[in-house]
Amino acid sequence: MSSLGIFMSVQRTILRPCRQLSIARCTYGNSAILARAAISSPIDALKPNHKGYPLVVVHRDYASKKGGKKSKGGAPVNTHGLNEHIDTDVMTQQMESAVETMKTEFVKSLSLRSAGSVESFKVKYEGKEYELQQIAKMTRKGQQTIVVDMLSFPQMTKAVMDALKTSALNLNPQQEGTTIFIPIPKVTKEHREILAKKAKALFITCRDSIKRIQENNIKELRESPMPDSEKQTAYKQVRAIADKYVAQSETMMKGKQDELLGK
Repeated sequence: MSSLGIFMSVQRTILRPCRQLSIARCTYGNSAILARAAISSPIDALKPNHKGYPLVVVHRDYASKKGGKKSKGGAPVNTHGLNEHIDTDVMTQQMESAVETMKTEFVKSLSLRSAGSVESFKVKYEGKEYELQQIAKMTRKGQQTIVVDMLSFPQMTKAVMDALKTSALNLNPQQEGTTIFIPIPKVTKEHREILAKKAKALFITCRDSIKRIQENNIKELRESPMPDSEKQTAYKQVRAIADKYVAQSETMMKGKQDELLGK
């Protein structure tokens, strides 16, 4: 049978309606192929003691020669074969960690100076973290100054002052007893643009970390006993996983830039 004419159909009768669509990887000759399997029952129906059997129709999917590269976000990557040679769970955890680190830096380093950011400002005291508005009475003095009254928790005044002075908000708080005055200068367009550039720099750091994790795992596959005929497919699977996390972090970066630039 010509490989271009591969079509495999296996049908059995079952009373339950179609509930699941899964992606399968099967082999024709020496070539691995991707297939779509429409399964007419839940996985439990595949158990030996189940009375019915699912309807399964398997189709060979061919990439178009005219369409060039496939668009991102296609079928899920099947990591079953990869797990025999690399730990995909560890790989994805490392990539997720790179994205989480970027998100943490966004919060820590890219906050605009505003009344809202000061109210939700986090203060650590005796091993616990508190929002400033939870431990202080906050009022406005004019348009550009926030007054923080620490009378309810005077013992925390120093911790609040230290946290404000060292924060990424670049504030200059002034203290009078248990009262703290925080000038909030107007945020300029130039300052917003600087922060937007920092957001891109943090994304690039995240992207490079993900790519290093990708290349480390490809190196492991290259040195593994996996048959050479399967290695190129395995490399593509690893790159597809990495591309997903890069795209996710890039979307976050663009969203943060829009927020910083007031779009």
